[in-house]
Order: sequence, then C-alpha cells, then structure tokens
Amino acid sequence: MNRGTLKIEPSHTNGVQVSLILSDDGTVWMSVEEIAHTFNILAASVVRQIKKILAAGELYEKEVRREQTITLPDGRLCIAEYYNLDMIIALCFSIKSYPCVVFRRWIRQRLVQTLKSKSTTPLILQIRADGIIN
Repeated sequence: MNRGTLKIEPSHTNGVQVSLILSDDGTVWMSVEEIAHTFNILAASVVRQIKKILAAGELYEKEVRREQTITLPDGRLCIAEYYNLDMIIALCFSIKSYPCVVFRRWIRQRLVQTLKSKSTTPLILQIRADGIIN
C-alpha cells in the first residue's frame, strides 16, 4: 500500500520545509505514531484529538480510517490503523504545536496560490448539515 508522505522538517534555507507526496488514491495515510512524530506531540494526544473530531461529527471514521493486516517477523499478524489527509488536516487545526502552525500556514499558502493561479474560478463550498460536500 503506497501511503504517501507528509514531512515537516528543518531546512537550511527556509527554516522549516513541508513536503507532501500523495498516495495513489490522492491522499496521505499515517499511523497515530507517525502523526505524533510529525506534529511533535504524544500519541495519546493524537488519539484524544481524533476521538473529539469523530465525536463532534466533523469527520466520519469509515471515511478517514483504514486498516491493513501486517505480518510481523515472527509470523504473527497485526492490524495497522491509518488515518488519511482529511484527519491529518483536522488534527493540525486542533493541535497547537509548532509543526502544526507551520503546516496550517503551508495549507493557507497553497490555497492562496491555487486561487490566484485560477483567478477566474470562484471557490464554492457546498455545506449541508452533516458536513462539506466538496
């Protein structure tokens, strides 16, 4: 499974660099531990925020979570749990660590760049009671 990557790392030229490479299905899939490492927080904090986001109905577990069965070196099977870019973005807006601030700024810059490059195309969000459609 190609899961894509999200890296927020120190850079010699810009201070901090964000690198986002999408998977074949157009998202990024990360484990709780990978998200915690990327955002420089504890895994327990990630789990707590995921529960809050899901409980609030902001995102739906069946849409943002995927399981994969992995065979361990000793032959035992293990189920790995991954969350997609929708959850990762929602988490970065609910966590106050420095890497989250950097990622939020990066998202904003990319959005503004996209809108400026397509200045004739308006940004339209369709919203219904259970969330955003597009």
